[in-house]
Amino acid sequence: MKPAPPRGGLPRARARATERTGGGSPAHSFGIPGAAHARGQRVGFRATPDTAGPARDALWAELLAVGVDHLNTDDLAGLEAFLDAHPSV
Repeated sequence: MKPAPPRGGLPRARARATERTGGGSPAHSFGIPGAAHARGQRVGFRATPDTAGPARDALWAELLAVGVDHLNTDDLAGLEAFLDAHPSV
């Protein structure tokens, strides 16, 4: 069983990252995908929210937009539906 994410943790983390870096998503602002790709590595984040809904879809879209290679989920049918509905990400 995965631990539940902290209540409101993602928006606070985003706000702190935005304050420190001047904007953008935390993953993009810290250059994680670009730095890893420059070293020939692939990028994925574990323990991201896995409950179906618009918040998860927004997170998945943002992670893919900044170059994350892997989405960690137990909801494979939900991921397939998301990818089918968002072919541009």
